[in-house]
Amino acid sequence: MQQGAYLIIKKPVLGSFDVATSEMSKSGIGLRNILPRSEPAQRPMSTIDKTKWIDSAGGPLVLLQASSLKVWHGVFGADYDDACAIAGYTGVLRRERHDVLVLGADPMPTAHFKDAEELFLVRLYTGPGDEAVIESIATMRGALNKAIEEVDLEIVEGNQTIIDSGADGQNADERFELSIPPGKYRVLTFDYDPSSEISLIVHQFIRS
Repeated sequence: MQQGAYLIIKKPVLGSFDVATSEMSKSGIGLRNILPRSEPAQRPMSTIDKTKWIDSAGGPLVLLQASSLKVWHGVFGADYDDACAIAGYTGVLRRERHDVLVLGADPMPTAHFKDAEELFLVRLYTGPGDEAVIESIATMRGALNKAIEEVDLEIVEGNQTIIDSGADGQNADERFELSIPPGKYRVLTFDYDPSSEISLIVHQFIRS
């Protein structure tokens, strides 16, 4: 990817979850095509916070702690290029002495979900409609198999914000605020395909 340039894909429509994949995905090329598929879960998640989904203009999303918002400048500095340099589904940058979680690979609509005290970020790769996607998330807890990636993340502030990595932290038009308790976490990434029509990337936050 050239510096300062966005990856152009078809923009997903969040209201209907009519998500278009990139041309790379359509041609069968890319990381997701070599990942194992999972079977549907048997035990539903106890509570689901499905208040909001957020998407980017084509680049990665980033989870910023409060102090990092003021120093994140997106395409107006080196931050966007640093985020795009992350090779996997997740990576960690340091800003204002705090960790920044980068959600890499293909841009995908992303939401925050909870199961009791367990925390998840769920990224929608493909899905036919709201009801089917939400139902698959509600039953995913017991179906997550071996993690395909893992990164360490330290949260030192109780409030975080997810924004498009290309945006300025203090002036992002679209943002998703959430609260992950301070602590050290392992962020595990799972490939979860409960059916031929639904494909998700799931990030689970586990205290280390």
